[in-house]
Amino acid sequence: MKNANKLNILEFDKISFSYAGEPTLEDVSFAVQKGDFIGIIGPNGAGKSTLFKIALGLEKPTKGSVKLFGKKQPDFSDWHKIGFVPQKVQFDPNFPASVFEVAAMGLAQKLGPMPLSKEQKQAVAEALAEVGLEDKADKRIGELSGGQMQRAFLARALVSKPALLLLDEPTTGIDSDQQEKFCCLLERLHTA
Repeated sequence: MKNANKLNILEFDKISFSYAGEPTLEDVSFAVQKGDFIGIIGPNGAGKSTLFKIALGLEKPTKGSVKLFGKKQPDFSDWHKIGFVPQKVQFDPNFPASVFEVAAMGLAQKLGPMPLSKEQKQAVAEALAEVGLEDKADKRIGELSGGQMQRAFLARALVSKPALLLLDEPTTGIDSDQQEKFCCLLERLHTA
C-alpha cells in the first residue's frame, strides 16, 4: 500500500464485480495517495468506468472493499472531497443553463440549493479561469464545442476544491488538438 506514513485517499482491496453473472473485475487492489496522478487504461468493456462507479458508491462490488480517505465507503460522507467528470454527460443541449451555472453545480453537494455568496461566485469564476473558459461564462452550455464542454464539466468538478479528482475518459469525443490541450491542463492542475 505504498508509503505507510501517507494516508490512502482511495483504496481498493480485492474488488470483484460482475454484470449479469459475467465477471468484469476480479480481485483488483490498488491505492491512491495525495499527489498521485494515475491513469487506468484498457479496452472498451474492461471495467474502467465500473471502477469509478464502485469508488463513488454507484455500484457495489460482489467482493472486496473500498476505503475513501481512510474510511470504509459505507461510513464515508465527505463526498464534496471528490470531483468527478463522467465519460459522457447526458443532458439536453437546449437546456437553458450557462457555463457559469453548470460550473456552480459543483458546489451543490457541499452547500445544497441556495443563492451563491460573493465568495462562491468567485470560486466558480476561478474554476472557469483555471480551465480557460472565463470568457464563455455567460454562454449556454449547449453552444460549446466538445472540448469546451469537457472543460466546463472539469470546472464543475474543480469548483469545490476536491482532494481527489476522478476523470472517466475525459477526452472521448474531442479532436486530437483539444485532447492535447486538455492533457496539458490536467498536468498543470496536478503540479499546481
